[in-house]
Amino acid sequence: MLEKLSVDDETRYQAEMRERALRNKVSELAAAREEGIEEGREEGREEGLKQGEIIGQIRLLQEMLKHLICSEKDLVQKSIEELNKMLQELKAELKS
Repeated sequence: MLEKLSVDDETRYQAEMRERALRNKVSELAAAREEGIEEGREEGREEGLKQGEIIGQIRLLQEMLKHLICSEKDLVQKSIEELNKMLQELKAELKS
């Protein structure tokens, strides 16, 4: 009977340790996921600010050059690369 209690205690201990390890792993994964989400939000905010700055410059230059001013809605749909290209073209036109 004493042997059976000893084996049961050991089995219970091992099960508790496995359960604890699983809980720790789940917590680690949840924390890593939250960190990744926050990093993504920060990158999105930075890109949005950059995009807004470029759009503002484009619209200002279009106004200065007496061009048809693109709507913000249309400009927001363009990539940063497309916006930068537009901006560079307008700047070049302003210089000439």
